[in-house]
Amino acid sequence: MQQLVDAVGCTMAKRPDARSCRLCGRYLPQLAFFCETCLQRFVSLPQPRCARCQASLLPNGRCPDCPPDGFPFDQVMAIGAYAGLLREAIYRLKFSGDRNVADPLGRWLAACVGRQRRAFDVITWAPIPAQHLMQRGYNQAEVLACNLARYLWLPPVSLLNREDAYLPHALSSRKQRRKPLLIAATRRLKQRHVLLVDDVLTTGATAAGCAQALLLDAGAARVSVAVIARA
Repeated sequence: MQQLVDAVGCTMAKRPDARSCRLCGRYLPQLAFFCETCLQRFVSLPQPRCARCQASLLPNGRCPDCPPDGFPFDQVMAIGAYAGLLREAIYRLKFSGDRNVADPLGRWLAACVGRQRRAFDVITWAPIPAQHLMQRGYNQAEVLACNLARYLWLPPVSLLNREDAYLPHALSSRKQRRKPLLIAATRRLKQRHVLLVDDVLTTGATAAGCAQALLLDAGAARVSVAVIARA
């Protein structure tokens, strides 16, 4: 995990404008994305956790989120827990229009994917409700996916469209967030392994809906999920 922190904290940032922390704005004496103070707020994924969806396991060893018949995606790769540094960075990207954090998050996620990058054929992203796209002017998952694609040398392709009405997480229960979503594929694939990107995975409902559409409608062979944080 320390290697992931180092990937965006210090030596790997090679941008001429990377002289201030992307979160607090503190001046940095070397090229970097985040200062040491902000990096100390990084929260790792808890142990033990589910090998497939990265959820914290119950005392009996069972996963609280995996359905009895399993998720339609192969695995979830997450940088860390939805807290501290990652939570603030995601908030900045989603609600403050701060796309400057997308580059370090994309680099961080690329380090998380690591050697598995050769297993994927294409990168796509989870769609967001139309009202959110109108309000923000962009899909934060798409921004993250495009940044990740640059580091993995994979093509980012829009493959999904979301048609359901959205109930904000703050106003919905965990049970409501598990309900199936109306997500449809917009084009066909030929037996590809798709890497699906989103900002946060909570119950897995969005990722499952996307994976289902990619497998059944788009013709993908496999789907894996990469997120910034696991809630």
